[in-house]
Amino acid sequence: MREVLAFASGVLRDPANVGAVLPASRWLARAIAREVLRTRCQMVIEIGAGTGAVTRAILAQGYPRDQLFALERDPQFVRWLRQNLPAVGVVKACASEVDRVVRPGIPTTIVSSLPFKSMPQAEAQRCASALAAALCGSPGSRLVQYSYGFGGLPPFAATAELRWAKAGVVLRNVPPATVWTLQRPLRPRTPRIAAAGTR
Repeated sequence: MREVLAFASGVLRDPANVGAVLPASRWLARAIAREVLRTRCQMVIEIGAGTGAVTRAILAQGYPRDQLFALERDPQFVRWLRQNLPAVGVVKACASEVDRVVRPGIPTTIVSSLPFKSMPQAEAQRCASALAAALCGSPGSRLVQYSYGFGGLPPFAATAELRWAKAGVVLRNVPPATVWTLQRPLRPRTPRIAAAGTR
């Protein structure tokens, strides 16, 4: 109940940037955590951690606390996270400042719950550009993003180097949500041609 009240307070402060009426359900949080751990990266950065519903689910899957960072711009959410998840590196910053935490060359999974469709357009573009740059700067990195609805369209337009894929739909959430991933497509292996006379 304390978490719900803290989240509701954030909604009243900044509804467009919170973009939800309740924290992520445990079913949505678990789906995101499973997707995060599907490919083991050396670092996880959660953008817009709010009250930490997804953060706790990632930790519950056994992810090392010292490799998990949470970015949050709302000062009250930052205080909540630091009090309730003291072992996680909490950074007061906007998603457009993700370069303060990401380490170039280190494969990283970025988890985002940013409501791109309800955010002011200019701000959404700044955040999307920063996330895309972070992914492209560290080969092997990817974004796990959830958005509300059944996923007719990706959360934002991808760059030429990146591709969206739908990871799943979670019905047991208010409202239902779609989990997406964004990353560089895997390059198909070029078949090796045997030299003449080797067969």
